[in-house]
Amino acid sequence: MTAKKTKRIIYFSGLQRGKQKKNQPRNPKILALEAAGYQVVGMPTSADYKQTLVSFNLLRSVIALDDTETYVIGTSLGGYWAYRFGKETNLPTILINPQLNPHYYPARDIDDLFKADNRCELTVLLTEDDDIIPYQETLRNIEHYDIGCQITTFAEGGHRFITPESTKYLVDLVDNYVPCL
Repeated sequence: MTAKKTKRIIYFSGLQRGKQKKNQPRNPKILALEAAGYQVVGMPTSADYKQTLVSFNLLRSVIALDDTETYVIGTSLGGYWAYRFGKETNLPTILINPQLNPHYYPARDIDDLFKADNRCELTVLLTEDDDIIPYQETLRNIEHYDIGCQITTFAEGGHRFITPESTKYLVDLVDNYVPCL
């Protein structure tokens, strides 16, 4: 019997998670992925475009050092960075209630990102009760930018996507990931 190969998750958090306080509980999605045996590398995001870009470039060089099966997940503003990272590295990517058009980033960079021809394996998970980014806005951005992806919508989960059903779905999605051919 062969040993199960470790999978790595690069997890781009949303803006508020990047400012996590010491006593604040850890992200339940990250905890569930770790409990399932995944190596999770947390990447905080920032409204400071250049600061996040420096971390992003460092991460790209680090993952190039080995052949660990790697997936990219991003929530909220982290969804923007996860999409960008997934496209540049051609890694399977899951976006959760993503902010695809952050108003505080250079518009030119956002347009260039979505005009690029390279595509990544992409799944988008949305909650209809997202109180920060209305899921209809995300659907409009996906259509406007012609982003090819699989979309799954949940009735509940809020912006943080933390119901037991949605967290289990995320872990099962990574467990059973089959690349598109």
